[in-house]
Amino acid sequence: MIKRSIFALFLLPYLAAAQDFGPIETRNNRALSLPFLRIDPRGPVLPKGSRELSLGFTSANDIRFATTGSRTVDEDYESDILRVRVRMGLGRHLDASLELPLTTRGGGFMDGIIENWHRYVVGIHNSIRETSPFGRSFINLPGASYGSASGIGDLSGAVTLGLGPRSLATAAVKLPTGRARQLLGSGAVDVGLGLQHEVLLKRRLFLDLQVADILQGKSTELNGTRRSILQEGATLRWEKNSRDNWVAQLQNEPSATVTGVAASDDVHRVLTFGLQRKLSDRQLLELFFTENGDFATAVTRVGPDFTIGVRIASRF
Repeated sequence: MIKRSIFALFLLPYLAAAQDFGPIETRNNRALSLPFLRIDPRGPVLPKGSRELSLGFTSANDIRFATTGSRTVDEDYESDILRVRVRMGLGRHLDASLELPLTTRGGGFMDGIIENWHRYVVGIHNSIRETSPFGRSFINLPGASYGSASGIGDLSGAVTLGLGPRSLATAAVKLPTGRARQLLGSGAVDVGLGLQHEVLLKRRLFLDLQVADILQGKSTELNGTRRSILQEGATLRWEKNSRDNWVAQLQNEPSATVTGVAASDDVHRVLTFGLQRKLSDRQLLELFFTENGDFATAVTRVGPDFTIGVRIASRF
């Protein structure tokens, strides 16, 4: 399957040069996926000697109660994550990055906001959310339970190679630096390879396509770790002007683990809407929100109920 995806990716016309803008650098932030490596879509490779520091804050709120036979998945939590990423241009169309997440999982602040979002904006009713108290924090799975936790997550590193003016190849690895017993890491090493390609659809309108294959190490805590994860993504971008880039982004992957509960093990597919704004020649601001199956139900499936994020990247 990964070979077919790669082949299709490189059949696309060689139409556009890489831009300063790119996709939103985010992922599916469900707590059962976060301990494992994922390759985020990204902008172009940094030139030699250029360095970039990015600080990203993401808040992902989720609630889920599902059963299959005698098995139950019961989740209600919010993950607030500060991602610190350093990226450096190595020359020869290469750059390298290191990322460390710092996570606090608890009751959070978005329960009431999401309930009003559902009711007055999206126009749906979530009976589980509407009958549950605000501020709960637990993840109950077949054979395991987790509560609130705070700490560093797993450290990941990546090397990205520019393949011509509009394609990228990334190799990444994740090391088990987070506490797996608190679901802050997986307790295992993951590795992955990814490809990304940009197509010019018309003036200022771009399509970025991504495919990646992740080999997940067997988690020391979570049961049913999938060995291989195929990530697929498509990003539609409109560069309104030289400062603003509007983004609609679809990301698709299997569940990181198999719990035996269909509503938890279903395909993980989320839709992100965002804005990138150049604050200066050296600073980029990224604002976004992500929806799961509550929104565009014909397209999206499993993910956090609602995710918001902000990231600022500074080059020096």
